[in-house]
Amino acid sequence: MPFRAIAETLGAQVGWNNALRQVAMKKDDQEVVLTLDSDTVLVNGNAATIDVPATVVEGRTLVPLRFISETFGVKIDWQPDWKMVTLTQ
Repeated sequence: MPFRAIAETLGAQVGWNNALRQVAMKKDDQEVVLTLDSDTVLVNGNAATIDVPATVVEGRTLVPLRFISETFGVKIDWQPDWKMVTLTQ
């Protein structure tokens, strides 16, 4: 799922560190930092492992939606008829 789309939906701040190839999302007291092509992420400064690393496809940073939703306490609903994901806080 596109990183910026998730962050904007959640009302989170987005950051990018070009030198380290990292994207960051911060909302309230939660901060997640993902390094492109790495399965290690930082959640509030603590290392965690994700199943699928963040990557860039066609200029967009894609991240695992389930990890982000669980970290930020967001409910995911999949609408198969419309092929649409709904995020609810």
